[in-house]
Amino acid sequence: MSYALKQQLANEINSQISLHDLQITSECEHQLERMIGIGVEKMIIGKFADKLDKKVLAMQNLFRFLEMMENKSRESGCYPIIDDEAFKAVMLDGIPLWPFSCVSI
Repeated sequence: MSYALKQQLANEINSQISLHDLQITSECEHQLERMIGIGVEKMIIGKFADKLDKKVLAMQNLFRFLEMMENKSRESGCYPIIDDEAFKAVMLDGIPLWPFSCVSI
C-alpha cells in the first residue's frame, strides 16, 4: 500500500506541475519525494492510508504546498522554476498541511 500511495501522490503532483507549466529542480523534486514518503508513512502508522477522506485531504494539502512553493518562486523572481529555496521557505512558514507537517528540511 505504501508504494502505491506514494506513487499516486507523486503522479498527482507531477500532473499539477505540468498543468501549471512549472519547472522543478532536481533538489526540490528530491525533497518533495522525501516529504511524500514521510507523509505516507505517517498515514500508515496512524491507520489512515486506506481512508478515502484522508487520501483526499493529503492530496489537497500537497496541491496547497505546490501552490505555496509557486508563490515563493514568484516572490524570489525564479518563476516558473520551483527550486529548493522555495521548498525550504514554505517549510519554514510552518503552515500545518497534514500529513506533511513537521517534516524536517
